[in-house]
Amino acid sequence: GQVHRMVPGRAFVVMSPEQTRYWRLPGQDWHFIYVLYGGELALEQTRRLLEEGGRMPEFTPSSAAAQALADLYEMGGGADAYAASAILYKLLLTLRGDLYARRSDAGNMPQSIVRALRLAREKYADASFGAAELADACGYSRYHFARLFRRYCGDSPQNYLISLRLGRAMERLATGAESGAVKQIAQDCGFRDYSYFCLMFRKRYGVSPGTLRRSS
Repeated sequence: GQVHRMVPGRAFVVMSPEQTRYWRLPGQDWHFIYVLYGGELALEQTRRLLEEGGRMPEFTPSSAAAQALADLYEMGGGADAYAASAILYKLLLTLRGDLYARRSDAGNMPQSIVRALRLAREKYADASFGAAELADACGYSRYHFARLFRRYCGDSPQNYLISLRLGRAMERLATGAESGAVKQIAQDCGFRDYSYFCLMFRKRYGVSPGTLRRSS
């Protein structure tokens, strides 16, 4: 029941199947990139993005989201599945992060949550920094902070931190340019327990970090 006019620097996100149609106005030319994807993890992130109001994301040429789209496009149909998945996941997380930023700029998100998101991005590499430290930094009890965080971010503070850490590790492992040991990457990304890191990584991405490193 809504109509949106597309302009340069905008995109739209839809699930399939969905009651959506789009068309070109008379005399208009389109030059665009589209990404068609599947997979339980990617679709779950997409559902969260849509639930949070991210159907019409905005891009600038220098943004991380635009770069991720360009990287996926340049990979083409013969892309390595692990590397493509890492970039796709980065794209979806970036879109959600941009949405949080726009909400905070518009004054819709409490400054305590804005501060928590900023601190999480700054402190994710510190294994001793967790949900309790986030709550303390924002001046809330853990229970109240967790409820507030989930209301605005769609996830628990602890899950958000784990997702952030796993995403950073995935980026480093999938590029093929990282020369450090997998265990060191895990530590650099805030995981004190290497076995727990491997367990969560496999659960999230369906492959062990060592296997991903060897394929990159």
